Amino acid sequence: MMLRDHPTELPPHSRAIRRPRNPVDMRSLLPLNFGLGWLDPGRTPRRQTGKPSRLTNTMHGMQNRAFWSFFSRDHPLTLKDSESDYQRPSSIKRIYTCPLNISSPDLQQTTPPLPSSTPSLIPRQPPTMDSEFTPTRATVHNEGCDLHYWSLGTGPLILFIPGGNGHGRQFNNIITALAPNFTCATFDRRQMSASQVPVNKKLSPPQQARDIRAIILALGFDKAILFGSSSGGIFAFQFAHDFPEMVDHIISHEAAIISLLPDATELWEWFLHLLEVFETQGLETAAAEFGAKLTGYDDEGIPKTVPPPKENPMNFWENEFPTLLGYTPNLGRLRENRVSVGVMRGVRCKDAFFARAVEEQARVLGCPRMVVAGHHQGFEVETEEFLGGFREMLDFLEKKRRTSVY
Repeated sequence: MMLRDHPTELPPHSRAIRRPRNPVDMRSLLPLNFGLGWLDPGRTPRRQTGKPSRLTNTMHGMQNRAFWSFFSRDHPLTLKDSESDYQRPSSIKRIYTCPLNISSPDLQQTTPPLPSSTPSLIPRQPPTMDSEFTPTRATVHNEGCDLHYWSLGTGPLILFIPGGNGHGRQFNNIITALAPNFTCATFDRRQMSASQVPVNKKLSPPQQARDIRAIILALGFDKAILFGSSSGGIFAFQFAHDFPEMVDHIISHEAAIISLLPDATELWEWFLHLLEVFETQGLETAAAEFGAKLTGYDDEGIPKTVPPPKENPMNFWENEFPTLLGYTPNLGRLRENRVSVGVMRGVRCKDAFFARAVEEQARVLGCPRMVVAGHHQGFEVETEEFLGGFREMLDFLEKKRRTSVY
């Protein structure tokens, strides 16, 4: 099966991204890094102003090694029609643990998942220590909560949205890696870690979207690339529904929208069971049963994630889990609004419900989907491997927007 080539050059786009003072001649950006495609200076993309965006300059020249390093020069892989059909050829001597290949409605190939025992050729780094991480920290008050957020770097804004564990600290590794090219920011969500309120309330996804909006504006931007993991992906979808004009791209990593799955009925019953276990037997028992579905965390050689403060899991089970049981953002509206979206699932998650949900999201949204390195928090503990997929997805979304006809 043939693989589509993806250029690494990016187009001028939204005026919301601040422009460089001295624009460069677009012809100076040609040819592309790998000579795989060309940017036609005579074609005017939607909303183009004639000046290259900071995102164009940021990504120009960035080597997308992850896609190419997946293959050994002398031992090519054979891509089958489904991941379940994939078998590792005995002739393959070594494989990178980042098979970062995109599939989309116009790109119909599948990336085979790698066994969890496959050795990495990139050393895995433990989570960044606080003493090594020196971002700019601030708070913004929104709807009764002082939201604690922090940022590092310069360039277009990428905002990382925490999921059920609630704390932004899990993104410090990936923020550090991307800071040379982007303004990277994250935050502690409402009622989590440092962002406390006088009295905790039940989760409101639209309020979470308004919190995200407040942080983007406080950082001095009016548009952002959003990366949301787990329920953070749900909040990113909600933000795109409520504030589509503020979205540059959405990259959602394993948003657990169970209502889209074929076994939604069984999962709904199981979630209700977990809620009953929490109410009758306590947090520890419910969390243990739920945690059994989080595959890949105990794989050999994988660093442990940094746990959130003990108050965060209690707030999740008391105030967020009941809302998230069956909450489904209006994905159809996102497609109607032509929001730029890409979805990801971790190779170590195998057939976990939150990984399978990604396939259904890609189908409903008609968007690209990618199998990336790591488990449900692979971005935290397998950061280098994960980054290849992140960069390739962002590059693909830019290319797709440039070539789309509206």
